[in-house]
Amino acid sequence: MVSLALIASVIIGDVVERLSKIKNIAFDKTGTLTYGKLSVVEYKSFCPEYDDETFLKILASVEAYSEHPLGKAITSYYKENNEELLDIQNFIVNPGKGITANLGEKSILVGNLKLIKDVDINLNKDIINISEEFTKKGCTVIYLSIDNKLIGYVALSDILREEAKEVISYIKSQKINPVMLTGDNKNSAQNIASIVGIDDINPSLLPEDKMNIIKNLEDSKSPTCMIGDGVNDALALKYSSVGISMGAIGSDIAIEASDIALASDDIKNIPYLLYLSKKTMKTIKN
Repeated sequence: MVSLALIASVIIGDVVERLSKIKNIAFDKTGTLTYGKLSVVEYKSFCPEYDDETFLKILASVEAYSEHPLGKAITSYYKENNEELLDIQNFIVNPGKGITANLGEKSILVGNLKLIKDVDINLNKDIINISEEFTKKGCTVIYLSIDNKLIGYVALSDILREEAKEVISYIKSQKINPVMLTGDNKNSAQNIASIVGIDDINPSLLPEDKMNIIKNLEDSKSPTCMIGDGVNDALALKYSSVGISMGAIGSDIAIEASDIALASDDIKNIPYLLYLSKKTMKTIKN
């Protein structure tokens, strides 16, 4: 792994050559095309047994163990006005699916609507409508269930990186195809993709789905660069021709799986990296 902080040695050896031959650049969405600094838009309990604040306290206590930007945002929001968190046991992340944990003898599940449906937790039409309304606005909705009973939801929004549109435009000008690979829902993905100019959108992906898309591109002799920040991106980063991670906010696993880490978490450096790799190879060949 190398760091953009040491620009003179950022792309050396075969990394230079691989980057100069890239045909596709695949982007994760949250924390890559967006800042990953999410804000809580709304939270609500569906269950009379838990009021809104108790629901948020449980959710924040679980998410306190998470490295994902969504989890960090929820816990940070709660701790703005509260200090005490609950004692959570057996915290397990299922990448791309959600979180399982225990609160005493209670079994907790945290995840998106797809996960809730997959485990056969009862969903009424009103709950599905709420999720659809928020996702149409580009929000991400996270649910909490206790002992297989849906308790409530929190909706979060993110901010697009200022440089994202310009970066995508440059990539296209170099005859490189920009691709979005994200675990987020279709509406949220399309909302961001339409703004920055990405047509090739792949939403609701598990980590292995991202990896398989990368593998298929590589197997079809279409070298691909993957840019991501989280645990869910690690497999795709590893199997791409060149993996680039967001160094400051990225998870340790993502950084370890990448060839290059952007120390400043600034994707506006991508055009320079592409230019530098092609310029270097041209100089070598001449």
